[in-house]
Amino acid sequence: VICNTSPTPVSSFSGDRVQIAEFKIDSDQFINKPISKIKFPEPCVTVALAREARTFIPDPDEILQKDDHIYVLSSGPSMKEIMKVFTQPQPPVKNVVVFGGRRVGYLVAQELEKQGISVMLIEENEARSQEIAATLKKTTVIHGDATNRDLLIEQGVPSADAFIATSESDELNILCALLAKNLGIPRNMITLNKPGYIPLAEAIGVDVDISPLLLVASKIAHFVLHGGAIFATFLGGQDIQAIEFAVSSTAGMAQRSLIEAGLPKGAVAGAIIREDKVIIPPADNIIYPGDHVIIVSSISATPSVEKLFR
Repeated sequence: VICNTSPTPVSSFSGDRVQIAEFKIDSDQFINKPISKIKFPEPCVTVALAREARTFIPDPDEILQKDDHIYVLSSGPSMKEIMKVFTQPQPPVKNVVVFGGRRVGYLVAQELEKQGISVMLIEENEARSQEIAATLKKTTVIHGDATNRDLLIEQGVPSADAFIATSESDELNILCALLAKNLGIPRNMITLNKPGYIPLAEAIGVDVDISPLLLVASKIAHFVLHGGAIFATFLGGQDIQAIEFAVSSTAGMAQRSLIEAGLPKGAVAGAIIREDKVIIPPADNIIYPGDHVIIVSSISATPSVEKLFR
């Protein structure tokens, strides 16, 4: 994610043929305007909105507020045009500083090495820093405290393109990201074990934050879903899921439209993927066996959605 030239988090379905991107509302051209008045490149559907600690499926007349996050579904090619509405492309990342040398930080540095990116890893534990230096030959390993401003300046950290904090302490990760931002590093990512810290991270201007707990929850959701679901991921916190269903010949949705079947309150249709065709929005189209259907649903509505695809 940190090496993408757009800072926008994206979830992909059916091999990137359908994507859901998250956009922060921080421009006057969107604040205090209803969603229906935003001129999106077609085709697309606004499937969710996160406001403070709550994520929900908005009505078209929902008024956008500063620091809202909206989730927009579109085809892969069209998403590039939608991103231009909200974001400016960023220069490619060439130099990254990673704080924390435990499992996550080590794997991040290892992957960045493979991509040909220059990596500096800062680890507080001296023995662990020596272990990493012995195995990651292309990574510059520094034993030290990432909250030590003088150390960061001495090591040239302010010239980095991105900073990633992966320690086991959420509070320390947030503090380090704030310091990195203060030093002028343009892109910051942190890992968070407590989803409740995500609004705080966003408030201090961390560009991207990843909660391992939410990622694990999404993995679990993928395995426990029924009714033909083949993939699921959470949007925002744990209130809303985006689910991809594969339609069998015996499914209740086969040979019917979503309008005819009637989605429950708290669910919205995103797309139908039929062979090489992506249909957005899909509401009045007949669904056939072999189709894949993307539905965005609240947790409470998910069991009712599943029943439609059994």
